[in-house]
Amino acid sequence: MLGRQQIAGIPTALHELFKNAYDAFARRVEVDVLVQRRVLILRDDGFGMTEADFRERWLTLGTESKVGQAESTADWLGEYGKIPRRILGEKGIGRLAIAAIGPAVLVFTRASRPDGLHDLVVSLIHWGLFEIPGLDLDGIRIPILTLPGGSLPEESDIQQLIDVFCSNLRDLDKSIPFEMSERIIADLEQMNFSPRAVLQSLDQGKHEDEVGPSLLDDGHGTFFIVRPYDLVLDSDLSEETEAEASKLEKFLIGFGNTIFPDFPQPPIMAAFRHHRADAQIIDYIGERAFFTPEEYSTADQIIEGHFDEYGQFIGTVKIYDRPPVPYTLNWPGSRGDKSLCGAFDIRFGYMQGYQHQSLLPKEEWARIDAKLKRIGGLYLYRDGVRILPYGNNDYDFLNIEKRRNLAAKDWYFSFRRIFGAIMVSYSQNSALQEKAGREGFRENLAYRQFKDMLENLLKSLAIDFFRPNAPLGEEFQRIKSEMDLRKDVLEKREKLVKVRKDKFKESLDLFFDKVEKGKPGEEAEQIKAKFDTRFDAIAELDDPDLMGEQLHWLEEEIRRSTDDLRQGYRVSRPQGIGLTKQMTSDWRAYRNIYSELEENRFTPLTAHFDGRLAKLLERRGDALNRRRLLREALEAKQQVIKKKATRGEREAREGLTRARDSITKGISTCVTRLHNEVATVLSDFERTDVTGLNGEAVVELRSTFERRLDKAAEHEVRFLEKLREQMDDLAEAITAGVLPDDVTSALEDSNRELTEEMEESLHWAQVGMALGMVQHEFNGVVRKIKQDIGLLQPWAKGTPALRELFGDLRTGFSHLEEYLRLFAPLDRRLYRQRVDLSGDEIRGYLLSVFGDRFKRHGISLDATDEFRVFMLKTFPSTLLPVFINLVDNGCYWLTKGNVENGYIRIDTHPDGIIVENNGPGIEQRLAERIFDFGFTTKEHGRGMGLSIARRALRHEGMDLQVIEPGSDKPSRFLIKLASDEEKE
Repeated sequence: MLGRQQIAGIPTALHELFKNAYDAFARRVEVDVLVQRRVLILRDDGFGMTEADFRERWLTLGTESKVGQAESTADWLGEYGKIPRRILGEKGIGRLAIAAIGPAVLVFTRASRPDGLHDLVVSLIHWGLFEIPGLDLDGIRIPILTLPGGSLPEESDIQQLIDVFCSNLRDLDKSIPFEMSERIIADLEQMNFSPRAVLQSLDQGKHEDEVGPSLLDDGHGTFFIVRPYDLVLDSDLSEETEAEASKLEKFLIGFGNTIFPDFPQPPIMAAFRHHRADAQIIDYIGERAFFTPEEYSTADQIIEGHFDEYGQFIGTVKIYDRPPVPYTLNWPGSRGDKSLCGAFDIRFGYMQGYQHQSLLPKEEWARIDAKLKRIGGLYLYRDGVRILPYGNNDYDFLNIEKRRNLAAKDWYFSFRRIFGAIMVSYSQNSALQEKAGREGFRENLAYRQFKDMLENLLKSLAIDFFRPNAPLGEEFQRIKSEMDLRKDVLEKREKLVKVRKDKFKESLDLFFDKVEKGKPGEEAEQIKAKFDTRFDAIAELDDPDLMGEQLHWLEEEIRRSTDDLRQGYRVSRPQGIGLTKQMTSDWRAYRNIYSELEENRFTPLTAHFDGRLAKLLERRGDALNRRRLLREALEAKQQVIKKKATRGEREAREGLTRARDSITKGISTCVTRLHNEVATVLSDFERTDVTGLNGEAVVELRSTFERRLDKAAEHEVRFLEKLREQMDDLAEAITAGVLPDDVTSALEDSNRELTEEMEESLHWAQVGMALGMVQHEFNGVVRKIKQDIGLLQPWAKGTPALRELFGDLRTGFSHLEEYLRLFAPLDRRLYRQRVDLSGDEIRGYLLSVFGDRFKRHGISLDATDEFRVFMLKTFPSTLLPVFINLVDNGCYWLTKGNVENGYIRIDTHPDGIIVENNGPGIEQRLAERIFDFGFTTKEHGRGMGLSIARRALRHEGMDLQVIEPGSDKPSRFLIKLASDEEKE
């Protein structure tokens, strides 16, 4: 076809169709790709085409350019139609673009004109006819149908168009090759569907403000339904990866300028939705897919300004969170003449390539970094609409990466870390002319000036602000140096503490492993059995001196054995390091479990041997020298204490010596560095010829050398001052009896806790907002479904075939409604009242929710008689979701563990209610950790349920606890009721 070479591919075709929608004063243009049906649907809400427009203009061959024609308005559309728009598309490009997408297309268009809304025009076209060599185009009949406005065609209407087209094929039979005719008929057969049903399905379940362009009621615009679309589109869609945007995304994203916070909304919004085979819908170019005003505002550096008609840049440069500073730059190419390209604006943000050099939090930086790698670049907009291919990260028209590859330290900017836009207009920049193939601007003199101004700006910004010795870069270098220093310090510290952390973790893991295997009890019993026989043997000795000597040695061995037993399960927390949330949880669990071991194992073992000794002294005490026995025991204890103190003193003095040597070496190195730098500066001065310099140059040269000396001295003097402060702080801390490691550890723990608490709070906020939206939507949907089921009931009663289906529908919805009631806690502030709730009611509620699941997996729900008659006055919206969570978890673990005769049992307890199951037990170390938000041992679990359940209960003065934890014991939870809960 004529001009087909102007459409490089489907992405280019869609971009052209978006422009046509803009020309038609559309406010929205949307594409939906239905992969399973091989259908592409493009809809816009522009002013559409009348039947005459469609026949005489759209279907008529023509290539004359419309681009840049005088501005026009469409006042009859309302306020938005009064804002002038200048034509962006070219005549004939629309047809070519549609033809590039697929061989057959259904066109629906309804015009809005000053005289009102017109009828709907429907047409069916197969482009294959226009590709047949030698075919007389006058013989081709394009079937056109008009329908009443506000309606959509049904399947019968489309069949009518197909019949007309096929009749035309038969008339042209001799001119069309048989294979081509068969292919055309096969394509047309795929068009035999109900457009009304397909189009209405696109907006099903959406908010009113999310519904796309529509031709129903008072709607107007133009729709294209292409089927089948070219297979190359599937290839374009599959190109997308997490690291790289597809060609389609690169061409279509950012069609309207939505980047800047104080910028007016673009005249047209575009969307491209991919309806995948797995029912997932992905919007590739929605507002959130492109750079948002919020993201732009968080950029590390922001440059904004205006190039006037002489090429002079006047704007501001914002460095990190510092106030913007004015920046003016002359264009060397001006020479006092006005530029050919005209005045234009530029605004862009820049994100540092290393997270530690950015003010953004790690997660936010990573998210924007990923987006920059995919779609980062400097986009170009003319009157609010994007010009291709500017912005694509593989089209570096300003040679940014070329300069950076030459010297990254000198040329600061990287193309993929920029996000922003150059903004031009037809009125100011008419000399910037687009190429016919949409490959950017023609490289005329105006474009070369335009490009030169921009390159001059980027070069000058790098020289003036971002090079190491930039005259205006002091603030940038200071902040960046502080960030680099902080990173280096943290990395060095992390290396120092990593070994200690790893060793600490290994010790905890070993402790919990031995406890879960029951090793403490086994070892205690072995020690008990070993020394009981020794006691028995000593008790039978006749010689008092030998008995006293043997008893002394036996006490020593018992003491060593019990100390070794304790030491084998004792874990020391390393000093001076902060613990992660997991380590903190494990440390708390360790202390609790160790206390239990001390109380239930170690202390009873020592008491047992003390009892044996007391009985022996009672029976044979007259024959023993008791004072000697006591003295030897105390002396032995004294020796142990002395050894520990001596070892500690020796290690402390050795540490002091090492510290003194390191500090002395550091001071010497610092002084040497300063001396060498000063010598270098003075040497450079001696080699500098000053004979030909005027007074101003001499002063400037002196200032330069003084700045170098000051900079060298500043770094080294600061190091020495910091070192002195550290020594003073250490001396004061030791005098006060506070070790710096303890302070550091406490601060790190506090910092980690606050960070994790903030992240957790963010998760909670997101959960709350999501649940709020879901509940809001479900309330309305549930009411509507209930009404529809009620309306269906009379028909079901009188129609036997429908009766069973109606019963299944009503039963299924009843189960769904039970789940929806779980959202009741969100309303508890509005409907806050206690009600009488019995155990039997709780049991019935659980059976209604989980009954089918229990049957499916062979799980029994056992509620004791005591629980079934148990009564309490409480808030069901708080308590029932806790049962739901515990039973849901129980079902999961019983099923995953393939437990035979699995059961979930509910019983009363002096403090509340017990919920247990005979699935895998809960390790002692996890007894508290499972309540942490985000922690889970489930495959693909979210770690929210137990945390939410506990928080909800604690909010009402209740609690949720694990009792009798252990991997070899049933999983048991206690719902601890509040003291003011009324029980019967």
